[in-house]
Amino acid sequence: MSAIHLSRLAQRRRRERTILFACIAAIAAAPAVIGFGYLYNLVLPRWETVATVNGTPISSSYFSKMLRFAAGPFDTTTSPPASLVLQQAINNEILRQEAPSLGLSVTPTEIEEYLRPPAEPSTEGGLASLEESYRQYLWEVGFTSGELRRVVEATLLQTKGFEQFLEQVPQEAEQVNLYHILVETDLDAFQVLDRLEAGEEFAGLAEELSTDVATASTGGEVGWVTRDVVGLPEVAAAIFALGIGETSQPIATPNGYVIAKVEGREVRDLEASHREQLAGVAWQEWLDGKRETSHIEENLSPRRESWATSQTSR
Repeated sequence: MSAIHLSRLAQRRRRERTILFACIAAIAAAPAVIGFGYLYNLVLPRWETVATVNGTPISSSYFSKMLRFAAGPFDTTTSPPASLVLQQAINNEILRQEAPSLGLSVTPTEIEEYLRPPAEPSTEGGLASLEESYRQYLWEVGFTSGELRRVVEATLLQTKGFEQFLEQVPQEAEQVNLYHILVETDLDAFQVLDRLEAGEEFAGLAEELSTDVATASTGGEVGWVTRDVVGLPEVAAAIFALGIGETSQPIATPNGYVIAKVEGREVRDLEASHREQLAGVAWQEWLDGKRETSHIEENLSPRRESWATSQTSR
Protein backbone atom coordinates (compact mmCIF):
# COMPACT_ATOMS: atom_id res chain seq x y z
CA MET A 1 0.00 0.00 0.00
CA SER A 2 1.44 3.35 -1.01
CA ALA A 3 2.05 6.28 1.31
CA ILE A 4 -0.82 8.15 -0.34
CA HIS A 5 -3.23 5.34 0.39
CA LEU A 6 -2.06 5.14 3.99
CA SER A 7 -2.55 8.88 4.44
CA ARG A 8 -6.12 8.72 3.05
CA LEU A 9 -6.92 5.77 5.31
CA ALA A 10 -5.69 7.64 8.36
CA GLN A 11 -7.78 10.70 7.42
CA ARG A 12 -10.91 8.56 7.00
CA ARG A 13 -10.41 6.94 10.40
CA ARG A 14 -9.98 10.34 12.05
CA ARG A 15 -13.25 11.52 10.49
CA GLU A 16 -15.03 8.38 11.71
CA ARG A 17 -13.70 8.89 15.23
CA THR A 18 -14.80 12.54 15.15
CA ILE A 19 -18.32 11.58 14.06
CA LEU A 20 -18.45 8.85 16.72
CA PHE A 21 -17.37 11.22 19.47
CA ALA A 22 -19.93 13.83 18.28
CA CYS A 23 -22.73 11.25 18.42
CA ILE A 24 -21.69 10.15 21.90
CA ALA A 25 -21.60 13.82 23.04
CA ALA A 26 -25.04 14.48 21.55
CA ILE A 27 -26.51 11.42 23.28
CA ALA A 28 -24.93 12.46 26.55
CA ALA A 29 -26.18 16.04 26.18
CA ALA A 30 -29.74 15.10 25.28
CA PRO A 31 -30.91 14.68 28.90
CA ALA A 32 -29.35 18.02 29.74
CA VAL A 33 -31.13 19.72 26.82
CA ILE A 34 -34.43 18.11 27.78
CA GLY A 35 -33.85 19.05 31.40
CA PHE A 36 -33.11 22.66 30.47
CA GLY A 37 -36.28 22.84 28.38
CA TYR A 38 -38.31 21.46 31.27
CA LEU A 39 -36.66 23.91 33.66
CA TYR A 40 -37.09 26.88 31.30
CA ASN A 41 -40.74 26.29 30.38
CA LEU A 42 -42.25 24.53 33.39
CA VAL A 43 -40.23 25.43 36.49
CA LEU A 44 -38.59 28.85 36.12
CA PRO A 45 -41.83 30.75 35.29
CA ARG A 46 -43.08 30.10 38.82
CA TRP A 47 -40.49 32.54 40.18
CA GLU A 48 -40.57 35.03 37.33
CA THR A 49 -42.65 38.21 37.32
CA VAL A 50 -45.39 39.20 34.90
CA ALA A 51 -45.40 42.84 36.02
CA THR A 52 -44.02 45.30 38.54
CA VAL A 53 -45.89 48.27 39.99
CA ASN A 54 -43.63 50.95 41.44
CA GLY A 55 -41.07 48.25 42.12
CA THR A 56 -43.52 45.75 43.66
CA PRO A 57 -43.50 42.49 41.67
CA ILE A 58 -46.50 40.46 40.55
CA SER A 59 -45.22 36.90 40.28
CA SER A 60 -46.27 34.35 37.68
CA SER A 61 -47.38 32.06 40.51
CA TYR A 62 -49.69 34.71 41.99
CA PHE A 63 -50.93 35.64 38.52
CA SER A 64 -51.84 32.02 37.73
CA LYS A 65 -54.02 31.96 40.86
CA MET A 66 -55.62 35.25 39.86
CA LEU A 67 -56.49 33.64 36.52
CA ARG A 68 -58.10 30.73 38.33
CA PHE A 69 -59.98 33.06 40.67
CA ALA A 70 -61.18 35.24 37.77
CA ALA A 71 -62.68 32.16 36.10
CA GLY A 72 -65.02 31.91 39.09
CA PRO A 73 -66.50 29.07 41.10
CA PHE A 74 -69.07 28.14 38.47
CA ASP A 75 -68.67 25.92 35.42
CA THR A 76 -68.26 28.21 32.43
CA THR A 77 -66.98 27.71 28.91
CA THR A 78 -65.13 31.03 28.82
CA SER A 79 -62.70 32.76 31.14
CA PRO A 80 -61.50 36.38 31.15
CA PRO A 81 -58.49 36.99 28.88
CA ALA A 82 -55.14 36.75 30.63
CA SER A 83 -54.32 40.33 29.61
CA LEU A 84 -57.48 41.58 31.32
CA VAL A 85 -56.72 39.67 34.52
CA LEU A 86 -53.20 41.11 34.51
CA GLN A 87 -54.63 44.65 34.32
CA GLN A 88 -56.88 43.84 37.29
CA ALA A 89 -53.89 42.56 39.26
CA ILE A 90 -52.03 45.78 38.43
CA ASN A 91 -55.04 47.88 39.45
CA ASN A 92 -55.27 45.97 42.73
CA GLU A 93 -51.64 46.72 43.50
CA ILE A 94 -52.01 50.40 42.60
CA LEU A 95 -55.05 50.57 44.86
CA ARG A 96 -53.17 49.00 47.75
CA GLN A 97 -50.34 51.51 47.32
CA GLU A 98 -52.45 54.62 46.71
CA ALA A 99 -55.35 54.02 49.12
CA PRO A 100 -53.75 56.12 51.89
CA SER A 101 -54.03 59.18 49.62
CA LEU A 102 -57.82 58.76 49.95
CA GLY A 103 -57.56 58.10 53.67
CA LEU A 104 -58.50 54.46 53.11
CA SER A 105 -57.14 51.45 54.95
CA VAL A 106 -58.15 47.89 55.82
CA THR A 107 -57.50 46.33 59.22
CA PRO A 108 -56.49 42.70 59.79
CA THR A 109 -59.79 42.22 61.62
CA GLU A 110 -61.75 43.32 58.54
CA ILE A 111 -59.85 40.84 56.40
CA GLU A 112 -60.49 38.04 58.87
CA GLU A 113 -64.20 38.88 59.05
CA TYR A 114 -64.44 38.88 55.27
CA LEU A 115 -62.86 35.45 55.07
CA ARG A 116 -64.95 33.99 57.88
CA PRO A 117 -67.72 31.74 56.48
CA PRO A 118 -71.25 32.97 57.27
CA ALA A 119 -72.98 31.25 60.18
CA GLU A 120 -76.03 30.63 58.01
CA PRO A 121 -75.36 30.49 54.24
CA SER A 122 -77.90 32.32 52.11
CA THR A 123 -80.47 30.06 50.44
CA GLU A 124 -82.38 32.75 48.56
CA GLY A 125 -79.90 33.23 45.73
CA GLY A 126 -79.07 36.64 44.33
CA LEU A 127 -76.07 38.81 45.19
CA ALA A 128 -75.75 37.54 48.77
CA SER A 129 -75.29 33.90 47.81
CA LEU A 130 -73.06 34.90 44.89
CA GLU A 131 -70.71 36.77 47.23
CA GLU A 132 -70.65 33.78 49.58
CA SER A 133 -69.68 31.52 46.68
CA TYR A 134 -66.77 33.77 45.76
CA ARG A 135 -65.58 33.99 49.36
CA GLN A 136 -65.56 30.21 49.60
CA TYR A 137 -63.81 30.01 46.24
CA LEU A 138 -61.00 32.21 47.53
CA TRP A 139 -59.94 29.33 49.77
CA GLU A 140 -60.18 26.78 46.97
CA VAL A 141 -57.99 28.66 44.48
CA GLY A 142 -54.81 27.88 46.40
CA PHE A 143 -53.63 31.36 47.41
CA THR A 144 -50.99 31.44 50.09
CA SER A 145 -51.97 33.19 53.31
CA GLY A 146 -50.21 36.38 52.20
CA GLU A 147 -51.72 36.27 48.71
CA LEU A 148 -55.18 35.67 50.14
CA ARG A 149 -54.93 38.73 52.36
CA ARG A 150 -53.58 40.71 49.41
CA VAL A 151 -56.67 39.89 47.29
CA VAL A 152 -59.12 40.58 50.11
CA GLU A 153 -57.43 43.86 51.01
CA ALA A 154 -57.81 45.08 47.42
CA THR A 155 -61.46 43.96 47.37
CA LEU A 156 -62.30 45.81 50.58
CA LEU A 157 -60.39 48.92 49.50
CA GLN A 158 -62.32 49.00 46.25
CA THR A 159 -65.61 48.79 48.12
CA LYS A 160 -64.59 51.57 50.51
CA GLY A 161 -63.26 53.71 47.68
CA PHE A 162 -66.45 53.40 45.67
CA GLU A 163 -68.56 54.25 48.73
CA GLN A 164 -66.41 57.32 49.36
CA PHE A 165 -66.92 58.55 45.81
CA LEU A 166 -70.64 57.75 46.03
CA GLU A 167 -70.94 60.02 49.07
CA GLN A 168 -69.48 62.85 46.99
CA VAL A 169 -72.10 62.52 44.23
CA PRO A 170 -74.87 65.12 44.72
CA GLN A 171 -78.36 63.94 45.54
CA GLU A 172 -79.89 66.17 42.87
CA ALA A 173 -78.96 67.95 39.66
CA GLU A 174 -80.35 70.27 37.01
CA GLN A 175 -82.32 68.31 34.42
CA VAL A 176 -84.30 69.07 31.28
CA ASN A 177 -87.29 67.21 29.87
CA LEU A 178 -85.88 66.44 26.45
CA TYR A 179 -87.49 65.55 23.12
CA HIS A 180 -85.45 65.01 19.99
CA ILE A 181 -85.49 63.99 16.34
CA LEU A 182 -82.39 62.15 15.14
CA VAL A 183 -81.56 62.12 11.41
CA GLU A 184 -78.53 61.07 9.38
CA THR A 185 -77.35 64.30 7.71
CA ASP A 186 -77.40 68.03 8.31
CA LEU A 187 -79.54 68.40 5.14
CA ASP A 188 -82.12 66.06 6.68
CA ALA A 189 -82.01 68.14 9.87
CA PHE A 190 -82.64 71.42 8.06
CA GLN A 191 -85.55 69.83 6.20
CA VAL A 192 -87.03 68.90 9.62
CA LEU A 193 -86.65 72.53 10.72
CA ASP A 194 -88.37 73.74 7.56
CA ARG A 195 -91.34 71.49 8.24
CA LEU A 196 -91.50 72.60 11.88
CA GLU A 197 -91.50 76.24 10.80
CA ALA A 198 -94.28 75.39 8.35
CA GLY A 199 -96.41 74.34 11.32
CA GLU A 200 -96.03 70.57 11.50
CA GLU A 201 -96.02 68.94 14.96
CA PHE A 202 -92.71 67.92 16.54
CA ALA A 203 -94.12 64.59 17.74
CA GLY A 204 -95.47 63.68 14.32
CA LEU A 205 -92.16 64.42 12.61
CA ALA A 206 -90.32 62.37 15.23
CA GLU A 207 -92.52 59.38 14.55
CA GLU A 208 -92.09 59.79 10.81
CA LEU A 209 -88.43 60.74 10.47
CA SER A 210 -86.38 59.98 13.60
CA THR A 211 -83.84 57.17 13.28
CA ASP A 212 -83.85 56.71 17.07
CA VAL A 213 -86.23 53.77 17.26
CA ALA A 214 -86.31 53.95 21.07
CA THR A 215 -88.00 57.38 21.05
CA ALA A 216 -89.60 57.73 17.61
CA SER A 217 -92.80 55.90 18.61
CA THR A 218 -93.31 58.25 21.60
CA GLY A 219 -92.93 61.45 19.60
CA GLY A 220 -89.21 61.81 20.30
CA GLU A 221 -89.57 61.82 24.09
CA VAL A 222 -86.24 61.14 25.80
CA GLY A 223 -87.41 62.19 29.26
CA TRP A 224 -85.65 63.99 32.10
CA VAL A 225 -81.88 64.00 31.56
CA THR A 226 -78.79 65.50 33.17
CA ARG A 227 -75.78 66.88 31.33
CA ASP A 228 -73.76 63.71 31.82
CA VAL A 229 -76.56 61.57 30.35
CA VAL A 230 -76.58 63.72 27.22
CA GLY A 231 -72.93 62.83 26.73
CA LEU A 232 -70.57 65.09 24.79
CA PRO A 233 -70.06 68.45 26.56
CA GLU A 234 -70.73 70.46 23.40
CA VAL A 235 -74.00 68.60 22.78
CA ALA A 236 -75.07 69.02 26.42
CA ALA A 237 -74.20 72.73 26.29
CA ALA A 238 -76.37 73.25 23.20
CA ILE A 239 -79.34 71.41 24.73
CA PHE A 240 -79.13 73.01 28.18
CA ALA A 241 -78.91 76.46 26.57
CA LEU A 242 -82.46 76.05 25.23
CA GLY A 243 -85.40 77.69 26.92
CA ILE A 244 -88.59 75.80 27.74
CA GLY A 245 -90.51 75.13 24.53
CA GLU A 246 -87.55 76.13 22.37
CA THR A 247 -86.24 74.01 19.47
CA SER A 248 -82.55 73.82 18.60
CA GLN A 249 -80.69 74.20 15.37
CA PRO A 250 -79.13 70.96 14.04
CA ILE A 251 -76.64 69.56 16.59
CA ALA A 252 -73.91 67.20 15.33
CA THR A 253 -73.56 63.98 17.35
CA PRO A 254 -71.65 60.73 16.77
CA ASN A 255 -74.92 59.12 15.62
CA GLY A 256 -76.12 61.83 13.27
CA TYR A 257 -77.81 65.22 13.63
CA VAL A 258 -80.30 66.08 16.35
CA ILE A 259 -83.11 68.59 16.51
CA ALA A 260 -83.70 68.99 20.26
CA LYS A 261 -86.66 70.47 22.10
CA VAL A 262 -86.85 71.22 25.82
CA GLU A 263 -90.27 70.91 27.47
CA GLY A 264 -89.21 71.43 31.08
CA ARG A 265 -86.30 72.33 33.36
CA GLU A 266 -85.98 71.45 37.06
CA VAL A 267 -83.51 70.54 39.76
CA ARG A 268 -84.52 66.93 40.39
CA ASP A 269 -83.39 64.05 42.58
CA LEU A 270 -80.98 61.61 40.96
CA GLU A 271 -81.98 57.96 40.93
CA ALA A 272 -79.79 55.62 42.97
CA SER A 273 -78.58 53.78 39.86
CA HIS A 274 -77.60 57.11 38.27
CA ARG A 275 -75.63 58.17 41.34
CA GLU A 276 -73.84 54.82 41.37
CA GLN A 277 -72.95 55.27 37.71
CA LEU A 278 -71.50 58.71 38.38
CA ALA A 279 -69.52 57.36 41.34
CA GLY A 280 -68.19 54.55 39.16
CA VAL A 281 -67.02 57.00 36.52
CA ALA A 282 -65.29 59.19 39.13
CA TRP A 283 -63.69 56.14 40.75
CA GLN A 284 -62.33 54.90 37.41
CA GLU A 285 -60.98 58.35 36.55
CA TRP A 286 -59.12 58.42 39.89
CA LEU A 287 -57.65 54.96 39.27
CA ASP A 288 -56.65 55.86 35.69
CA GLY A 289 -54.90 58.95 37.01
CA LYS A 290 -52.91 56.86 39.49
CA ARG A 291 -51.97 54.44 36.71
CA GLU A 292 -50.58 57.32 34.66
CA THR A 293 -48.32 58.47 37.51
CA SER A 294 -47.20 54.95 38.47
CA HIS A 295 -44.17 53.15 37.08
CA ILE A 296 -45.59 49.96 35.58
CA GLU A 297 -43.60 47.29 33.77
CA GLU A 298 -45.51 44.46 32.08
CA ASN A 299 -43.59 41.25 31.37
CA LEU A 300 -46.33 38.83 30.36
CA SER A 301 -44.48 36.90 27.65
CA PRO A 302 -46.23 34.10 25.72
CA ARG A 303 -44.18 31.55 27.72
CA ARG A 304 -45.24 32.97 31.08
CA GLU A 305 -48.87 33.29 29.98
CA SER A 306 -48.84 29.70 28.75
CA TRP A 307 -47.41 28.49 32.05
CA ALA A 308 -49.86 30.53 34.15
CA THR A 309 -52.82 29.35 32.08
CA SER A 310 -51.72 25.73 32.39
CA GLN A 311 -51.78 26.04 36.18
CA THR A 312 -55.44 27.05 36.31
CA SER A 313 -56.65 23.51 35.66
CA ARG A 314 -54.59 21.97 38.48
